[in-house]
Amino acid sequence: MWKKFRYIKKHRIKSATVDPDHKIIIDINYTNNSRVISSGDHGLNKLFVRMVFWLQAFLDMPEIVVIPFSLSQ
Repeated sequence: MWKKFRYIKKHRIKSATVDPDHKIIIDINYTNNSRVISSGDHGLNKLFVRMVFWLQAFLDMPEIVVIPFSLSQ
């Protein structure tokens, strides 16, 4: 069941959402109800978030992190 919409405007559509109020109860996955057309910088953002996550996880393990100098001299 597809419905095609045509908009005759000078501005392009940036995003579209199906069932934004979540009224269709049969829908299991609400995360796939929208589509956004934007620039291609999502890959860099995703990579940066993953790197920060793993850096924080690594630094949260004090038994693994070795400090190369001693504070008590």
